[in-house]
Amino acid sequence: MWLKEKKWCHNVIQFVGVLILFAAQSLQLSLAAEHCIAVYYPDVDRPYDAVFKQILSGIEQGVDIPIKRYLVDQTKQNPSAALLKNKNKCAAIIGLGRGGLKMTSEANVPAIVGAVIVQPDEITTVSGVSLVPQPEEMFKRLTHFVPYIKSVFVVYNPENNGKLIHKAAQVAKQMNIKLQAIEAVDLKSAFAEYKNIMEKINTKESALWFLHDPATVDTRVILPFALKQAWRKKLVIFSNQAGHAKSGVLFSVYPDNIRLGKRLGNLAQSCVNSACATKKVMLLNDLFTAVNTRTANRLGIRLNTRRDPYITVIFPRR
Repeated sequence: MWLKEKKWCHNVIQFVGVLILFAAQSLQLSLAAEHCIAVYYPDVDRPYDAVFKQILSGIEQGVDIPIKRYLVDQTKQNPSAALLKNKNKCAAIIGLGRGGLKMTSEANVPAIVGAVIVQPDEITTVSGVSLVPQPEEMFKRLTHFVPYIKSVFVVYNPENNGKLIHKAAQVAKQMNIKLQAIEAVDLKSAFAEYKNIMEKINTKESALWFLHDPATVDTRVILPFALKQAWRKKLVIFSNQAGHAKSGVLFSVYPDNIRLGKRLGNLAQSCVNSACATKKVMLLNDLFTAVNTRTANRLGIRLNTRRDPYITVIFPRR
């Protein structure tokens, strides 16, 4: 009887040992599978794919563990089953663009978003960096190029940019700039507001700011109208939209994709190493600046295009 009990105990111990070994192996496999960061980015055609290649390069510079790249089909409303199957296999997720943002939804691992237009405090479930420029960066450039500016006019749609304008008003006050924000619900009402601004604006101390908002700025009617009036009145216009400097505004900004990617990588690495410090999508600080020298000359602004740290690209091209 004693021998039977001893044999039974020995078998139980062996069984428990096998379970422990299996669990340890499973844990090792799990940890090995998690030693990566999954990056979901949109499948887009040239030349737009170059933007995401630059961001991906920056992400790799910002992490010290491997990244796994997954293309997201932009034409499909929901991610494919194959993508969803791999969603939680890495230690963190970075989602680029709207398709990538969808992949961060209900993730079981820390999620970071980037290369998407997100307003301040619009998303509170993930960390990341928006494509919306930080107002402080815009005002820094404005006062650098045009120190005499005391007030800034901006037409905005409250639904699209209400939170951004609230933040911008706080920043402007700190920088001794009076922000005169005017609401408009669509292009028709926005055009009426721009006409009113052009009639009363004091061009010697005021500037006009264009946001990234299809409800208040378009290239067919409003931009040509504003540029024509600005040329005649010698009014400073600056913009969040990259192409506007080429069209004739004094300066516009666009993302430094490498630095943006590196910042996203740093966020993901931080989440992997410890925990995400905050679930907040930050506005974009990593910016390049395009300036229009023809417009600057018209305004009497002297630019040092070779040494100015804020100038990245100049128009017209030489």
